[in-house]
Order: sequence, then C-alpha cells, then structure tokens
Amino acid sequence: RDLRLLAADLVFDLPLVGQAARKAGHTMACTSDAHRLLEAGELTAVFPEGYKGLGKPFKDRYKLQRFGRGGFVSAALRSGAPIVPCSIVGSEEIYPKIGDVKLLARLLGLPYFPLTPL
Repeated sequence: RDLRLLAADLVFDLPLVGQAARKAGHTMACTSDAHRLLEAGELTAVFPEGYKGLGKPFKDRYKLQRFGRGGFVSAALRSGAPIVPCSIVGSEEIYPKIGDVKLLARLLGLPYFPLTPL
C-alpha cells in the first residue's frame, strides 16, 4: 500500500510543494480526511507535532513539542485502525534554527522564518 500523509494546510498553500503533495496522494490533516482514509483501509501517516517539530529552536532539539488535540487518536479508534508509533529523529538538524524573523514570516504567511547558519 502507498503511504498517505495527513499534512498541514500550509503544505498545500505552497507553490509546487502543494501540487506535488496532491499528486503523491497526500491530503489535509483534518478530521473528515482522516476518517475517510482510515475507513478505506489506507496506510495513513500523521505528524502529531505538526510543523512545530521542524520549527523549534536548536536548543530544544530532540524534545517533543506539544501535540495537537488528539484527533488522529479518536479517528483511529473510531475506524478500528491500529496506531503504529514511529519516530523521525534529527529533522531539526536539517536547518539548525538559531533565530526567527517574525515580521518576514507574517508577511509570507508562514508559521516562522528561521535564521540558520546554513
């Protein structure tokens, strides 16, 4: 089975990235889409930290950020789908965030605009 990702709305708003995500079969992280995929028996991935996991300061690397409201758990319970915990370690090393340009992030409609030595 193909892995279908539940992604933040932001992913689908980005030029090229949103189109590629849709072509790959990914969908928005919302309750109705989660129920639809799980009830159809689709292999579905969710990132409970959301983009907060990538946007944390370098000093907070390897520390979990607060999860959302647990909607993926209730969707899995309702559909009878198993939850298989997985972990991606080191994503915050892609670009070590040492600062945030909040004004630029707001102007671009992004949750953060990282300052990084890379």
